[in-house]
Amino acid sequence: MSFLAPLFLLGGLAVALPIIFHLIRRTPVVQRLFSSLMFLNPSPPQLSRRSRLDKILLLLLRCLVIGLVAFAFARPFLRGKVPNAGPGAAQKVSLFLVDTSASMRRDGVWKDAAARARELARQAAPGDRAQLAVFDRGTRRLLSFEEWSALQPHERAAAVEQRLNSVGPTWHAGELGTALISAGEELDGVTEVASGVVKEIVVISDMQEGSRLQNLQEFEWPKNVHVSFVTIAAKNRNNAALHPAVEGASTNRAETRPLVRISNGAESKREQFRLSWADARTGAPVGQAIDVQAVAGRTRSIRAPEQPRAGGDMRLVLSGDDEAFDNSLFIATSEAEQVEVSFVGGAAENDPAGLYFYLRRAFQETQRRKVTLSRATNNVSANAHFVVATDALSDAQSEALRKYVEAGHTALFVVNALTAAKSLDRILQRQLEASEGVVKGYAMIEQIDFTHPIFAPFAEPRFSDFTKIHFWKIRQISTNGLADASVLARFDSGAPALLEIGLGTGKLLVLASGWQPVDSQFALSTKFVPLLYSMLEYAGGFTEQTTLVTVGAELPLKQGAVVQRLDGSAVPSDSGRWIADAPGLFKVSEGSKSYKVAVNLDPAESKTGSLDIDALRSMGVPLQAQATRNLDQEDRARKTAAAIEVESRQKLWRWLIIAALVFVLVETWFAASLSRPVLAET
Repeated sequence: MSFLAPLFLLGGLAVALPIIFHLIRRTPVVQRLFSSLMFLNPSPPQLSRRSRLDKILLLLLRCLVIGLVAFAFARPFLRGKVPNAGPGAAQKVSLFLVDTSASMRRDGVWKDAAARARELARQAAPGDRAQLAVFDRGTRRLLSFEEWSALQPHERAAAVEQRLNSVGPTWHAGELGTALISAGEELDGVTEVASGVVKEIVVISDMQEGSRLQNLQEFEWPKNVHVSFVTIAAKNRNNAALHPAVEGASTNRAETRPLVRISNGAESKREQFRLSWADARTGAPVGQAIDVQAVAGRTRSIRAPEQPRAGGDMRLVLSGDDEAFDNSLFIATSEAEQVEVSFVGGAAENDPAGLYFYLRRAFQETQRRKVTLSRATNNVSANAHFVVATDALSDAQSEALRKYVEAGHTALFVVNALTAAKSLDRILQRQLEASEGVVKGYAMIEQIDFTHPIFAPFAEPRFSDFTKIHFWKIRQISTNGLADASVLARFDSGAPALLEIGLGTGKLLVLASGWQPVDSQFALSTKFVPLLYSMLEYAGGFTEQTTLVTVGAELPLKQGAVVQRLDGSAVPSDSGRWIADAPGLFKVSEGSKSYKVAVNLDPAESKTGSLDIDALRSMGVPLQAQATRNLDQEDRARKTAAAIEVESRQKLWRWLIIAALVFVLVETWFAASLSRPVLAET
């Protein structure tokens, strides 16, 4: 037996009152006449007997009445099962959305989240329908509505636990907004239920402030879908994170003290940390550490300690807080890229009047790239990334250049004289109409195709002005009969300034004027070096390598490229792309070239403070009156509702009141019979 209001049972203590009253000795009411006592000797009163209970039956009746009244007010009932809706009539349609982002890796958070999901499944009524899904950068379904309905009610909690144990938290950032939209559309598509059935999204998450919500602003929520949250609190509040100071930055061997960013959580109680280098594989410390101070709720950028000269791959490690999931920073260090440019022509190396003199000074060695300029005689090296040709070429040189381009390469031919145009005829194996252009004063480049990759870097208005480059001499090259040619730039006279001609599987760029002083001011302009580098990049001489990304980034791969971990094991990748799914250092091999990519945690996952629920409400999320759910309170409320329903059907309190009234009548009659006076004999 159970009670709705068990505190009223304390009223049963009132049974002590009849007992006390029965123990109180009262002066007898009946008086008897007696003769004079004047001839008797007085004596002190003596206690003849102790107070003791009498009229036991009357006492029991009175105690029983008080006990029955106390029981009636306590609302007793016999426990039984609350009737539920049948299997075909759902009382509620729920979608349990469990967060598996990187912040759920904090101590105890994922374990508590799985336990709460299991508790939700256990509390669901037999007629309810539910679906289990997890989310980070996307949403994955673990248990469908059909699978839920096929399970027995007592099997559902175990099924939820088993599915969650098969996944666990990932390293991806949490896209809460995208997950809510996906869940809302999923529930809106559930139509085979009654119109009054509640549809609810239950989000089980640590609700950290780094959750992305941007997509929610444009989503129109279905009217019959509501959202509630089960917030999982982390055991530890002291959390600091380590990230690159500049997103997407790369590090070269020459940079031994990279710039990093340290952010300390707003709820953190610690401000002193240590920053050191460690082995990228084992995490063993290497070299000296430095002390770092970071104020709670603030972010600061500092230089890392000097990188040790020890060989092998290393990472930076931050220590001093309670959570280690965001304390490592992997940095890809790579050697300068080797790029070979070949020159074909007769210009002297140190002749300021020739093209080679300026070309050699345009390509300089940098920390990222080392451009090697070589001269070719009769043969053009197949390993050359880019070829620049000019002057009148020999037949062997023309044939070698033609084969080089037909093999799929890109070359630039500078027509610095009409004799060079004759060599162009042999390269293209067709007769071109070429003549000296008529220049009045000077010519300028005006019409430019900024959609072409060569000129795309100059598309912004501040870079697009080429009119300040004056050309004293130009060559008029006719494009008649060149169906596979396109004009990338024109002089102000309309004559082509830069042509692109398809040859085999390659491209031949033709410049209708030279950059030496006798032809133009091109070599002295600010556009000369950037344009040459743009041509070199278009030719494939530069491999733009992304060396620092966050988890979840998609990196394009060339055909046949292989991605490996530091231990040599291959990483799965789709055709033409690789999605980084875990922090670490990875080696990408593309034929003869290879480079390293550092993958780090998304900085948003380190923002472990509490998300403002009002931010969700302002974006139109249909939150319940109590947006954050407390499963313990819900469980108590559910049990209370079930008890009220059972008690209202049984109504045992009515029978107790009736029994109490009956015993009151019996007690009244019995007390009256006992208190009836006895008449004295006359």
